[in-house]
Amino acid sequence: MPQQNKFILKSFSWVAFSNLITKPFNVLLFIYAARILGTFQYGIYVFALSIGAIISIFFDFGLDYIAVREVAKDNQKLNYYFTDIIFIRFILFIIILTGIVLYFLQNDELNSTQTLAIIILLFFQFTTILLKYIKSLSSAYQDFDVYSKMMIFEKALVTVTGFIVLFVSSDVIHFLLVILAANIVSLCIFVFVLNRLYTIKFIPFEMVRIKKILKEALPLLTVNIFIMAYFRIDVIIMNYLVGDKAIVGVYGSIHRVIEMYMLLPAILMSTSYPMINKYLEEDDGFITKLVSKVFQLLVLVSLPIAILISLNGYKINLLLYGKSYEAGGSGLSFIIWTIIPLGFNYVLGHILISLRKQNYCALGVGIGALFNIISNWLLIPRYGIVGASISALLTELLIFLIYGFFTIKYFSEIGLFNLSLKVLIISLFVLSIFYLYTSVFGYNFYISSFIFTGFT
Repeated sequence: MPQQNKFILKSFSWVAFSNLITKPFNVLLFIYAARILGTFQYGIYVFALSIGAIISIFFDFGLDYIAVREVAKDNQKLNYYFTDIIFIRFILFIIILTGIVLYFLQNDELNSTQTLAIIILLFFQFTTILLKYIKSLSSAYQDFDVYSKMMIFEKALVTVTGFIVLFVSSDVIHFLLVILAANIVSLCIFVFVLNRLYTIKFIPFEMVRIKKILKEALPLLTVNIFIMAYFRIDVIIMNYLVGDKAIVGVYGSIHRVIEMYMLLPAILMSTSYPMINKYLEEDDGFITKLVSKVFQLLVLVSLPIAILISLNGYKINLLLYGKSYEAGGSGLSFIIWTIIPLGFNYVLGHILISLRKQNYCALGVGIGALFNIISNWLLIPRYGIVGASISALLTELLIFLIYGFFTIKYFSEIGLFNLSLKVLIISLFVLSIFYLYTSVFGYNFYISSFIFTGFT
């Protein structure tokens, strides 16, 4: 056990180091892009990104989880999974891209800025998925130093080139083309590195293996479809109902804060997921302790962040993006609370996949996606950005209840619902105190006044 703990700490340190270097600068890049491009062009970007992300799930197919799970258990399977998954994704991407281009040609929309942004982002999503896959294979070998170095190089290249192009041009298409080029360069380098480390051999694919992989991944494709439905459908519904790219851009701005927090569960599961797969059948007591520690750490970080930002939504959006994005603060005060169930769901989903219960993941996010679509359709016309934010929060809570129900059947000792009850009680208590304080004395939250002096 001491040796395991030492290895976990070393692995976590590598992944944490790479994420803490890259993620903040990545978020800063898109904050800078929002300022340079303006609400209209940023709205085009957010809408195109939502469309591209939804379409990309059909060539992502959730295959990374299957590959990491199997290669972590048996390294000899690397060549089979590398060859087959690259082949599957390439074929699916060509089919989907052809269909998208034909659709835009038929509707005479191929030359519009919105269409060009969608097509470029499809290529960007495809290269990003391949980059993520290559990095995940190194994590299957538990070579987290390699994983981390590749991540630092990839994100640094995209960030630096992105800042440079925005400095010389305020055109959204120029920005997207440059970050796509950075992705392609990283991909070429990573394939070379992976081959040097693990001596990749391309094995002739067999339809028997292809069918087996697709069958295993089908529930994960369903999961990804539903996840994208409730993560991106709010932007699409808002664009349809409101019809104002500027408002879509303002709403898209508040998601960057959520993405920044997701750095933590991403770090934790990048190191924990391969270990869970390796030791699940050998030492379930170790896995139980590991998962419990992960949940406790998530709470210690997410709860203070949620409380602080929910009380200062307007000022945080004003500080990050400027006056034209300040209205998004009303939604930020609500949507920030999604980081608590969202972090939990990220961990629980990985556990269910390790248990080969990805069907439960599909069920949970399927119900969540349906609820999210209905609630967005009802809340956005009446409450706008706030309605979409509330819908996202309620959806995450619903998925947490479903994931948690199935997970505790196998890991009853992690104390998930007791921990959740404590979080709920603390949150309600703190918010009640500040609500009463505001009602009696007026808004004078001292942390807000200290941090944001000079920005109002």
